Amino acid sequence: MELKQLQVPVVVVCALSALIATFAIVCRVWARALTRKKWEANDWLMVIAYVGLLGELIDAIVFVFVQYYGVHIKDVPVAAIVQMKRHPESRYILTSMALSANVFCNLSITQLYATLFPYTRFRIVCRALLALTVAYYISFMTVQFFSCPQKMDNALAMAQKCAENSRTIWVGASAGAMCIDLANVVLPLPLLWRLNVDFEKKVRLTLLFGLGFL
Repeated sequence: MELKQLQVPVVVVCALSALIATFAIVCRVWARALTRKKWEANDWLMVIAYVGLLGELIDAIVFVFVQYYGVHIKDVPVAAIVQMKRHPESRYILTSMALSANVFCNLSITQLYATLFPYTRFRIVCRALLALTVAYYISFMTVQFFSCPQKMDNALAMAQKCAENSRTIWVGASAGAMCIDLANVVLPLPLLWRLNVDFEKKVRLTLLFGLGFL
C-alpha cells in the first residue's frame, strides 16, 4: 500500500516521538544504574507513559495501513468504508493511547517536582495538580466512552455522529492537555528564580525545565 500525502506525517511524527521517548527512557535507566538509586514513582509513571506512546505508534500504523487513516474518503475502498461505519468507535483507541502517554508523562514530571523541591506549600500545589490531572484523564475517558451512540438504525448517521463527537471531545482534551503542560512548565519557575545563583544559571535551569513543555 502506497502512503498518501497526509498519512506520511502521522507515521513520521509517531515514530520520531517513540524514538525520542526511547532515548529518554534509556538515559533514565542508565542514570538510575549509575547512581544506584531505587526507582521512584515518577520513574514508573514515565514507563507507563512510554508504553502508551508505543501503543499510539502501533495504533497509528494499524490505522494508516488497515483503516486508511489520513486518506480522502473518495480513495477508500467501499469494503473498508463499510467496516469503519460498523465500528467508528475504533478510532478512539488512538486518541486514548495518545492521551494516556501525555497524562502519565505529566504525572511523572509533577511527582518529580514534589521530590526535588522539599517545600510544604510547593508539594501541596503539586498534589493538587496531580489530582487535577487524574480527574482530567478520568473525565475524558468517561466522556469518550459514551460519546458514540450505540443504538442508531442508520450506520452512516451513527458514524457521522461519532466523528462529530470525537472532534469536539478531542479539541477540549487538547486544550486541557496544553493547560496541564503549561502548568508543569510554570510550576517550578518561582523556586528556580529564587535560587542563590547567577542569572545565567537561572536561565539555563529555566530552559532545562522548560523542555518538558516540548
